[in-house]
Amino acid sequence: MCRSRLLFAPHVAIFALVTLVVGLVDGSKEMRCTSAAVGTIAELSCASDMFVSTIAFASFGDPKRIDEDMCSFEVGSCSSIHSLEVVETFCLGRNSCTIPVLMSMFGDDCGVDGVLSIAVLDFC
Repeated sequence: MCRSRLLFAPHVAIFALVTLVVGLVDGSKEMRCTSAAVGTIAELSCASDMFVSTIAFASFGDPKRIDEDMCSFEVGSCSSIHSLEVVETFCLGRNSCTIPVLMSMFGDDCGVDGVLSIAVLDFC
């Protein structure tokens, strides 16, 4: 059973909440959290008989982890408009995937100030 409290950007909150409820009701989905700094690789992986079925949250910029023990993120002061599209392209329908966390992949919506990273909440 998942006891995460999830905080999302307003434009994805309803979709993510519906996805979470569906996953908990049918019991067939596993929730995964991933984060990685710019210049590294983000890796998503499901159990051998599962695949990434939903990307509920993706933010490249300065996403904030709300609770270190829970799978809860929120959009920071900057987030690339391409975040969800890039993660879905690399990962949807696959058992596992790797995403290069590079400004060239996500665009430079956030400039170069501060430490950039990606945060992803997905369901297998």
